[in-house]
Amino acid sequence: METLTSLPVSTVIILGTHLGTLPVAHWFSRYNSSEKSLWLSKHRVAALLGLATILICYQWSALQLILQWLISYTLLHTVPKHQLGKISFVILYGHVIVVNAFKFIYKYGDISLDYTGSMMLGTMRLTSLAFSIQDSTKPEEKLTELQKQRVMKQDITLEKHFCYCFSFIGILFGPFIFYEDHEKYMNKKSSEFDANNYKATLTLLQGVLALIIVIVALPHYPVEKNFDPEVLASGVLYKHWILYITMFIAKCRYYFAWLTAQAAAIYAGYDAEEDSNITATVNPLKIELTTSLKQFIDNWNMFTAKWLRYTCFERLPSHKALVTFVVSALWHGFLPGYMIMFVPLAFYTAVGQKLHKVVRPKFQSSDAMRTLYALVTWVGAAVTICFNGTGFQLLFTDKIWLVQSGLYFYPHIIALLLFVVLPSPTRKPDTSKKVTINGAKHSHQPEKISTHTNMSN
Repeated sequence: METLTSLPVSTVIILGTHLGTLPVAHWFSRYNSSEKSLWLSKHRVAALLGLATILICYQWSALQLILQWLISYTLLHTVPKHQLGKISFVILYGHVIVVNAFKFIYKYGDISLDYTGSMMLGTMRLTSLAFSIQDSTKPEEKLTELQKQRVMKQDITLEKHFCYCFSFIGILFGPFIFYEDHEKYMNKKSSEFDANNYKATLTLLQGVLALIIVIVALPHYPVEKNFDPEVLASGVLYKHWILYITMFIAKCRYYFAWLTAQAAAIYAGYDAEEDSNITATVNPLKIELTTSLKQFIDNWNMFTAKWLRYTCFERLPSHKALVTFVVSALWHGFLPGYMIMFVPLAFYTAVGQKLHKVVRPKFQSSDAMRTLYALVTWVGAAVTICFNGTGFQLLFTDKIWLVQSGLYFYPHIIALLLFVVLPSPTRKPDTSKKVTINGAKHSHQPEKISTHTNMSN
């Protein structure tokens, strides 16, 4: 219990309030506003519960979240629709940057839980909403598939906008849910669906298991153990073993927060259908068994990755990966560890693409070769993720240097060698044929054969 008793009081309040949303969410799934007065509509109850949550957790700092909502609502009614997404992103993201800069200058070294986490989630909700409105002004052929799915043409009322920003579901640790999915859920009556309690309980148990691991193991293997004199004086293999264990325990803290938040959303009635997965936050099993950085990114903090793809990656003309990772780093804060963590990810992603397209096909001739490739890439991914993750966990340059230099920066060196040595993947030749009919050029492409096979890479 040493881990729990050493937590700051503010953190205990936030975690306690977060766990308190579980029974409240279960009750909310049965709340039917049509049987109540108009004042107690489902939107208002969800928003009031959210306001109570942030006031309990953040006290006067909750005003930052209210200011964020006021800025968004003002922009919604003053900025032309065709510019709403871009301007909202610049201002709301800039608001988070200013807050992070203030913390960097006046509270340097303070990494305790505070209102900035909820501000980040508010930024995700409000900027995605703004882009979904902006996209309604564009021709459909200029939108990506994800953007087409999220186009919003109807007007949004004050009550709905306020509820989307402050709903108690996801206001502390997520999940981020697109406005369309949120509104579809809020407009359902309690008689129209049953919360998937089995799915929610299974998710909750995973989060509880992660918490037990943290309580039992963290006192013995904190991330600071990586720069103990005994560890620093040991060999590379032992250093890697300590790094792997400490990073796994550090990840369990996020597993606990995100999985319990996801469970609360499911208890409330989201993802009631078996095949629905809009509340997905993290997939621990796939992360621990990942064989590539891409697979790790796809299964870690899934709602943030979804937001970054929708608002940033798909809208950039060039250098998409690098700019997106820089945006993510600054969004997390100004501490140097975030840049040390996120910027190299763009390079590692490029190396991973080369490995997948150039090397992987050479290991597909037999089950034994495929297993060998999977084993080697699993070790490589684990080493890379743990090494690079020191930036996110240690945050300060001196500590990161101590750990990474103790490993001679060899993950970076190997990645650089692979990038230089491996040839660039060859593009598939264009099989379309240009034929001229009555003076006009037409493109003729062979028939595409569609098969529905379930294959895992």
